[in-house]
Amino acid sequence: MISFWRIFSLELKSLFASRTVHILLAVSIAIMLFAPWKIFFGGLGAVFALLLVSLMIVGAGSMAKEKAAHRLQLTQVRPVRLWVIPLAKSLSISLVGSAILLVATGTRTLLSAGRGRSPSAPPQCYHVILPILPSVSEVANAMYDSFMADPNTPTAAKRAKKEVVIRLLKNKESDRYETIRPGETVTFTFPTTKFANCESGIGNSTLRLRINKNNKVEEILQPVTPPQGSGHSCPRVSEAQYTNSAKIPVLYRPRQDVALLIPADSYYWNLFRAYLELASLLTALIAFSVFLSAFLSRPVAVFVAVVVLMLGEMSPAVIDNYPDELEENKLDSIALVFTRVAAECTHPISALNPLERLNENECIEWNEVLKALALNVVLLPLLFALLGGKAPK
Repeated sequence: MISFWRIFSLELKSLFASRTVHILLAVSIAIMLFAPWKIFFGGLGAVFALLLVSLMIVGAGSMAKEKAAHRLQLTQVRPVRLWVIPLAKSLSISLVGSAILLVATGTRTLLSAGRGRSPSAPPQCYHVILPILPSVSEVANAMYDSFMADPNTPTAAKRAKKEVVIRLLKNKESDRYETIRPGETVTFTFPTTKFANCESGIGNSTLRLRINKNNKVEEILQPVTPPQGSGHSCPRVSEAQYTNSAKIPVLYRPRQDVALLIPADSYYWNLFRAYLELASLLTALIAFSVFLSAFLSRPVAVFVAVVVLMLGEMSPAVIDNYPDELEENKLDSIALVFTRVAAECTHPISALNPLERLNENECIEWNEVLKALALNVVLLPLLFALLGGKAPK
């Protein structure tokens, strides 16, 4: 443990003595000072991208630099567990990145508070409750037999593997549109949750419905009054209705465009939770770049880190937009298998989207933050450090 803290403190001193940290800090503050609120959520997204790429490059060269200088051989004279070195390096770089991100976030927050208002900072965030619907897998499996028995189903689809057709039906169900005719009323049922009450004086819930009208997407926010006579001091909402008052039909996606919004805590608490998730992302990806540095030279480690980062971001889009839905091309189907594996492996990290949710005024829940911290700040850095410690000196 003493060895860890000594290496950790030496790495911190080395980082702060370099020009890289000072340049990143100055550029980050400049972005937050001058970036408009509507671009990358007041510059926070740009700062995060800058820190992520820059510090991953720093991490990708850290262990390689130690090996090139033959400093790792000193552990044979004064024994230090090799996994301690990559762990201390990755956490020290992550701490610096998190500190710069915190300074940038605080700068923008103080500026908005100094003006007395913030054009993109609402007073509250909202818990997002999705409607009760059968799972996508249940619907797809129920549709499979009728889809195969339908005479209009293409022959190629009938010859395709069942798992391929099921996957196709899942995608169709996720993006399925329903029509609300003029004057028609639709009822949405939501699960009873611990958020749907009047604790701390919060108000009523709001139905959020995004509709497609004449190929234009509109967002409707309709207050929902809880039903009376339920025996609670503030009855919980279980249903919400919407009536199409337009003269034309409108379209909506039940699985993507419908939500119940329940007031939560302040915008600034939500901003803090978003910061914690961003910091956890930085920590996990920097730990991965340090792990690569333990096995590869600096140029190769930087290249692999950038490729993996791009692959994690692009894999979902490649899978969703692949033109051969039935995967008839054998070579492409093999490539898709590897793409799906990459998407599954990176999903716990790539699924985090705190800036988007912050921009939508959606509450980032504490349980999600704690899971992200446990995985990205504790488990993954420790795993990468243990693996990196196996690298030859």
